Amino acid sequence: MQELFQEISKRASVFVIITGAVILLIGAADGIVVNTFSLKFPDVAGRLLVIIAGIVLIGFGFYLELQERGKARNITTEQAANGLQSGLPANAQLYFDKPLLISYASRNRLKINSGFINWEQCTIMIWVLVTPKGEKLRESPEDYARYLLAHQTGSWNSTMTQWVNLFALRYAQGRWQVALSNNKAEGLSPSISVEDGLASGWHHFLVTWSRAKSELSFWIDGDEHGSKVSQSFHSHWPEKLSDEVTVGAWTMDGEDYSNRYCETQLYRLLIVPQFLKPSDPLAKGHLRLRPTIG
Repeated sequence: MQELFQEISKRASVFVIITGAVILLIGAADGIVVNTFSLKFPDVAGRLLVIIAGIVLIGFGFYLELQERGKARNITTEQAANGLQSGLPANAQLYFDKPLLISYASRNRLKINSGFINWEQCTIMIWVLVTPKGEKLRESPEDYARYLLAHQTGSWNSTMTQWVNLFALRYAQGRWQVALSNNKAEGLSPSISVEDGLASGWHHFLVTWSRAKSELSFWIDGDEHGSKVSQSFHSHWPEKLSDEVTVGAWTMDGEDYSNRYCETQLYRLLIVPQFLKPSDPLAKGHLRLRPTIG
């Protein structure tokens, strides 16, 4: 009982709901008698007014409850974001502090420094708004892909079907892929990938590698969906870097391709010089930052 009164004293919504319930019961019971105190209603209209007042108060209490929960959720998200940012290691890169639509219409793909591809250890995390199947991000016939990250230093052949020093996170042929190639356009076959069985909505993507451990992993939504390459990825790693990695589209400067843009919202792209699994604290902190809009 003491805990109940403490909760009531801290939260206005609980107090309003309980007050409304008491008034509703009084109206429904045709009055109240406590020792020498007596409250009676002379007619049905009076009782009905009291009942309506109780219902209104209960409704208002639930409205306050929703508002209080929304504020608590926003505070929790803000604290998590601040905590994550304050605990980032040196050289960490953080982009998209608010969800941003990357689209061909606005030509707003982002260019970031490519140096992280050469890190001995690295983890890339990003929240992606996965569109319904067959639409926008997931509209990907066999002859092209939608890119979340893209890097290359040129084409191996005149038909531009083989790219050298490729590093890409993309959606292609019904799969989420991490694609690699070396300076001879030799790549992982097949690419490290996760079959697309995702529901539409926000999903968390994590790519991590450790060259010393010979491990390259790709996870979606923590440990719910994952794929790992534990050997032979070294010989397919990019040997040369261009200055920039493109976020949200293919990486050619001379021409934009509308069917290569991701056409969806991206949030909290974080790149750190650490090998992280979904169970590590920093990865868990990033997982808690799921957007509430979109």
